[in-house]
Amino acid sequence: MRKIEFNELKLKNNCSEEQFYEIYMNGLESTPLENSIIGKPSKKYEVCFLNILDGKIIAINKNYINNDNLDEQELYYDYDIAKQIANTLSDIQDGIVAEQYEFIELYKDERLKKDKLISDLKAEDEKIFDEKEKEYNILINSKLYSEYQKVLEENNKLKLENKNLLETNQKKTGFFAKLVNKIRTKKLKLSNGE
Repeated sequence: MRKIEFNELKLKNNCSEEQFYEIYMNGLESTPLENSIIGKPSKKYEVCFLNILDGKIIAINKNYINNDNLDEQELYYDYDIAKQIANTLSDIQDGIVAEQYEFIELYKDERLKKDKLISDLKAEDEKIFDEKEKEYNILINSKLYSEYQKVLEENNKLKLENKNLLETNQKKTGFFAKLVNKIRTKKLKLSNGE
């Protein structure tokens, strides 16, 4: 798990650590808007240790982090699973690990259960990701996808052609508008006796 500093987050507005964490707890936007209808699945949610308020373990979209050091990066496909893992790791950090050495034995079973939960969640995320990759591969290798690509290409050509026609039309309209204005001006001058 990477350690991320608060100033390495890409935030839309300036906020304090407390404000950010409150926003995060209330449901930070997990997915940035995608441009593509058909996109290759990718693991984009990272569980990381954010160095705020004495350190918090969070799950966040990797696109919101400005840190090029990818050592120890933990990425997941499903945001809900990533958040469950982050919450479980946070429970371990805040509860079990924080206890004195004498009490660690008392929490051994709980720690083993939480470690098993994390392991199961990671396996579930990997399964979901594999299924999405299979779906994607089936889709892009289908005739439907090749037809979609042709329609998309034709749509782009039509948009360009439409843009060019509009520009040509505006030029012609501008010329004719000037001509009509000149004729009107001459008629007005003639009718006024000038």
